[in-house]
Amino acid sequence: MAADKTSTDDSTDEQTTTAEDYDIPVADDNHVDTSHLVKNIESHVIADDEDDDSHREYNPSVFHPSQVGYCKRRLMAKKLGLDDMSGLAGTFKIGNIIHDTIQSELPNTNRLTFETEVSHEERGIRIEGRYDIYDSEYDIVYDIKTRSSWYNFNPPVDRHLDQLHCYMKALDAEYGKIIYVSKKDFELKPFPQDRPLRFDESRWDDILDKCLTVRNYLMRNGFPITEGQLDEFADPCESYFCSDEDLDFSDIRPE
Repeated sequence: MAADKTSTDDSTDEQTTTAEDYDIPVADDNHVDTSHLVKNIESHVIADDEDDDSHREYNPSVFHPSQVGYCKRRLMAKKLGLDDMSGLAGTFKIGNIIHDTIQSELPNTNRLTFETEVSHEERGIRIEGRYDIYDSEYDIVYDIKTRSSWYNFNPPVDRHLDQLHCYMKALDAEYGKIIYVSKKDFELKPFPQDRPLRFDESRWDDILDKCLTVRNYLMRNGFPITEGQLDEFADPCESYFCSDEDLDFSDIRPE
């Protein structure tokens, strides 16, 4: 998978990144324009401090979409509930306000569903999560992501693409789009800006392979209950979490 692309100057606000820059499949040129839905989201998102990956999941075979894009070490820590980042980065959820507003403003809104639980099972791995918006008429999944600022931000974040693919697979959806929202002024930056992404089978295979690596370790060895055991499973990566982690295993009680 492609690594996150992050610029080091202040001009990233003005840059335009396309899916082609990341070798990401996109819809054909004649695909329907869905900008109407993106525009209607702008003033009707609501803040929610609950992070859907800040809980424990002791079932070795179950993974959540928000977890699978991280390195194997951090993915393992998330299953243990050791990586609660909800205080640092709140996420935006689609609630009754946006649902009611879109229903009143858009025609044929019975095609839209919001915050619905989905699951998909494949190769002994079960993905469980909740998508933000699905447009059944155009077969597009929308995932909402919030940002504290646009500084040095050039979308997409690679792990967000993994999360989106989990929802697309669970819904058997051909298309997807990520909508980044500023927490300061609700400014939107959709990715891609025009045509939606196509489902990428190679990316999905990589997601499954990573989950299988974690599951197979757990089936053989059980959950790590010390930092040393976690180190034996996987080396730290260069992310903030792995480089500046402070893990507390005291209340880990896998069954």
